[in-house]
Amino acid sequence: INAIVREDIGLWEGELHILGLGMDIDDEAFEAALVAQRGRRAERFARTLRRLADLGMPVDAQLETLVSGPDDALGRPIIARALVAAGWATTVEDAFRRLIGKGTPGYVAREGLGPTEAIRAIRAAGGLPALAHFSDAPERTALLLELMDEGLVGLEVYYRTFDRPTTEAMAATAAALGLVPTGGTDYHGDTGTYAEAHAQLWVPPKVGAAVRERLDR
Repeated sequence: INAIVREDIGLWEGELHILGLGMDIDDEAFEAALVAQRGRRAERFARTLRRLADLGMPVDAQLETLVSGPDDALGRPIIARALVAAGWATTVEDAFRRLIGKGTPGYVAREGLGPTEAIRAIRAAGGLPALAHFSDAPERTALLLELMDEGLVGLEVYYRTFDRPTTEAMAATAAALGLVPTGGTDYHGDTGTYAEAHAQLWVPPKVGAAVRERLDR
């Protein structure tokens, strides 16, 4: 599973997360898109650190034990853990809620691929693009149709924080629009182990079969 990002689009003012399944990992254009995206993530990471330092909350010393090298996936969860280690936050959730989440003093806006670009890059590499953990989907069919016009194929129906009514509504929306249902934990190593995250999620075997069938097309 590979994720590409996540920006604003026409009818929606929040973040949209585009998940890619089954891409050709040797596709040069796709790898170039990922390299560029990692560069933008690294720049956002650095800007967030500078903003926190300006606010009197430096975490450079803590990051020395959390970042092993330039190939690490530099993102806000690492900064959140550094803030906890430095004593500026009590938990990762607390760090996001007060310091680095949207609308907080240390927040730096995301830059990079928008959802349309992400969908096109995934499809060009032979993958299946899906809209991930978007619980507003049942009320946002116009947005989904707009994304489908750009090549969206799937909708994440099974997600670890969705309750049963939400999952059922997402499944009905996917079925009504002809979107392939997908599932995932969205695990980033930020609030627990993978085993703990996975235990919160059940994805029916038929979902994997449907994804494989669509990819085979």
